Amino acid sequence: MPEPRVVYAGTLANWVDYRLLTEIACGLPGVSFVLIGYIHALAPRDDVNRLCALPNVHHLGYKNFADLPRYYRRASVAIVPYQPDNEHIRYSTPTKFMDYLAGGLPVVSTRFPAAELMKDVVETSSTPNEFAAAIRRALKEGPPEEARRRRAYAENRTWERQVASMCRHIQKHLQTP
Repeated sequence: MPEPRVVYAGTLANWVDYRLLTEIACGLPGVSFVLIGYIHALAPRDDVNRLCALPNVHHLGYKNFADLPRYYRRASVAIVPYQPDNEHIRYSTPTKFMDYLAGGLPVVSTRFPAAELMKDVVETSSTPNEFAAAIRRALKEGPPEEARRRRAYAENRTWERQVASMCRHIQKHLQTP
């Protein structure tokens, strides 16, 4: 697959914005879009097929989680192209954000609550034009300090640290009369 590469790793489900992805892939013909993950039974098949038929879109299918860092090392940008009005997405915090950030990748996402909470390290957008512009900016990223900053952000938000923080909050409330 030619460079630069934009990666999405996750289930191709009904909450992915396929129209957005199709428009962006058509508008950025010199960029390879690498989709990793199985196609969920509820995914809109026609939209998925239309997207995957584009010459710069490469659907690799399911890959083991342990193999994903190898794909991230070969990518330039990671994306989270979810439908912001999807109820599942409004109330979720996709772990892929931390996976991408731990790999040092610039991340471009649609705007939904979890993405908005990470604005320090995730660029959000509302329209296909904004999303494509954000990818273009990320492809021009300069100093390696940015990748280090993203890695540090993810390192400070590991499951171990999250659970420890939750335990402290629970203990504090259990001790309060």
